[in-house]
Formats: sequence, structure tokens, C-alpha cells
Amino acid sequence: MTIITLPETDRLLLRYIQVTDAEMFYQMTRDPSIQKYMPFIHQKTVEKTGAQIVQFKCNNGIYNFNIIQEKSSGKMVGAILAFANLVSPLDLDVNILIEATSRKKGYMSEALNAFINALPKSTTFSFRIHNTNQASIRTVEKLPGIKEISCRIPGDEYRDFYLTTT
Repeated sequence: MTIITLPETDRLLLRYIQVTDAEMFYQMTRDPSIQKYMPFIHQKTVEKTGAQIVQFKCNNGIYNFNIIQEKSSGKMVGAILAFANLVSPLDLDVNILIEATSRKKGYMSEALNAFINALPKSTTFSFRIHNTNQASIRTVEKLPGIKEISCRIPGDEYRDFYLTTT
């Protein structure tokens, strides 16, 4: 696993997830809108969520699993998961989620930009976003240097984007 120095912004702290975050992460991933786009992330119990966190932390295939925490309240408002991509020329597949009551505050853009700026230069990564997830598509389209992958499979319900850090 590659360790990067996680950034802070004026409002947010990005930090590595801990097993002690299991209860908060379990509650956040119970949201049906998160389960719709990331069904693999929600577990049926807090204990299974804790086990999932341990598995993510021990898995050599994951780049890192970060919690997005609001500085003023200490509340977990989201997470960024970045997996090593072993089947394409891209370095990482990036997933981001923001819990329901923290949406429309600019947290996704703020956290993504901070995370991208902390990555080593020349890191190439992708986002795969469901066509109906317009808020995420709009956010990713605003990232400096983002490109959409133009060859699409007919009937595919996802849009694919990639970015190389500079």
C-alpha cells in the first residue's frame, strides 16, 4: 500500500480509516443513495463493517481508504477509496461518497481536489460514474485536466473519466 500525506482544507480533514470508525461508516453507508451506486460498501452489521475495514487496510490491492471529516464538528461526512488498478494502464480507480446531510456543501469537490493534489505527480486514475448520478458527473467534469473516455460500450450505464496529476 502506498502511503501519502493526507491533506487538510479549511473545512475538512482527510485521514486514514480506523476500525473505530466502523459505527459511523456503517451508519453513513446505510443510505440507499450510497448503496445504489456503491452496493459493495454497505455491510449488514457494525461488526461486519469493522471486518471490512480491516480487510481494506490489509489488502495490498488498495491504495488507501480515507475518511472525510468535518473539522468543526468532527463528523464523518464521506470517504474516498482509491484502489490500485491492475487491469489497465491507469494507476488508480477512485470512489468517493458523501453522506446525505452533507451534500450540496461543496465537500466532494473540496475533498477530491485536496486528495488529487496530495497524490504523487504523474498518477493516472479513473472515475466510473453511473449515468443517473448527475451530481458526481458535474463535480468530476469540473476537475482541472479531467478527460472522458470516448470509447463506450453500447448499453453501458456508466461514464468513465480519467485524470493524470501534474
